This record gives sequence, C-alpha cells and structure tokens, in this order.
Amino acid sequence: MASIGNSLREARQRKGLSLADVEEMTKIRTHYLKALEDESFELLPGNTYVVGFLRTYARTLGLDAQELVQEFKATSAKPEEVIKPVEPLTPQRRPAVPRGLLITGLCILALITLFGVDSVWKSARPAQQKPPTTTPAATQPEKPQPKPVPSVTPPTVTPQVSGLSLDLKFSARCWLEIKADGQQVFRGFGDANTTKNFKANNSIELVSVGNTGGVSLVLNGKPLPPLGGPGQTVHNKILTSKDIPQ
Repeated sequence: MASIGNSLREARQRKGLSLADVEEMTKIRTHYLKALEDESFELLPGNTYVVGFLRTYARTLGLDAQELVQEFKATSAKPEEVIKPVEPLTPQRRPAVPRGLLITGLCILALITLFGVDSVWKSARPAQQKPPTTTPAATQPEKPQPKPVPSVTPPTVTPQVSGLSLDLKFSARCWLEIKADGQQVFRGFGDANTTKNFKANNSIELVSVGNTGGVSLVLNGKPLPPLGGPGQTVHNKILTSKDIPQ
C-alpha cells in the first residue's frame, strides 16, 4: 500500500498538475503541499491543520480523503501543540505605613481641617460698616442700555478615528499569525467561543489565518466581510483605516 505522501504525489502527477497549480486550486501554500507529499507533518501548524489540508488536497486530486485521514491518525503519534497562556506578573505589595507615623499624620490633618474651618467662619462673618453718607447727586440722564448680543453655539466637531482596533471572534478553532505596524504580535491558535483584540496605529496584517470559516472580524466596531469558508486559509491580508466600513 502506498504511503500518504506517495499517494498524493502520484495522483497529482497523473493529472499533470504542479504544486503551484494545486496551490491555486486549494489556496494552500506550496510549502504545506510539499510537506504533505514528503510526510513532513511537523512543518504544519498542528495535527488539526494536517487533517484539514490533507482532506482538501485529497478531494482535489479525486482520492479517498477519509481513508488518507484515518491512515494519518493511525500512524501519527505527535501530540497536539498546546499554547500556554502568558501568566500575569504578580503585583507588588505596597510597603506598610508604620502605625505611629499614621497616627501623627491623622493628627496633623485634623489640625489643618480645624484651622481651615475657623478661617472660613471668620471670613463669612459680615464686617461692621458705617452707613454711607447720602449726598444729593445731580440728576444724570439715563444712558441707553446696550442690546444683548445673541450667543453663537460653536458647531459640533466629530472627532476623527485614531488608530485601528481589530476584534477576532472565534466560532471554531483557528490558526493565527498577526502583525501590527509591521511587528509580529501573535502566533498561535484562537479557540472557539473566545475573542482576541489587536491594536495598531497604521496597519494590521493577517499574515496567516487558517480555517477562516471559524472566525469573524470587527474593525473599529464595524463588522468586515467573511475571510472564507471552513478549512480555507488566507495569507498576507493587510487592514488599514480605509478598510473600516462607512
């Protein structure tokens, strides 16, 4: 019985297809297709992607996809890669304030409060004033009062959106590799029923997204069109402020 890799290679060659032709048909990168034919399964992100790519490749070549998948599962002993979450830093405890110093501080605060209230009370007492001396004043003609100037309300200025905020909501497990402003910020899996957020000043690049049918994108609060269907892979999709739906 031919091995998995030989079965794929021979079927492709019988159809007269190159790896580039199959990449165009399946949207699976050439180096992943070659890894399947060479049975170098460790070069793929994980067993989940090996099964998905193997099933898509086999169906494209007209092979029994289920048989090849079962053969891979029977011969593969590689455990699924587990990505451990980053543990948060333990918060540092603030040094305890000595009891004597605390009591002294409270006493000083009480004195300041007491003197402050007394000062306010004295300033609020009305000062005794002599009654003003009334002297007859010459009759002055009344000056016309200026007309009130109507107030003008300044126009409301809508603040411009600064930066990008991308939410990825997962309905199934997906492989991700993300760059923000050209720097890699994540590489791993997104699990079902979870959400990941990425921020950038100018651009967010989806370097690789596997199983695109299991993830939906929201850019700056606006939903984006689906990337693809289940088992499909998208590479090097760049999002900027121009991609925010109006």
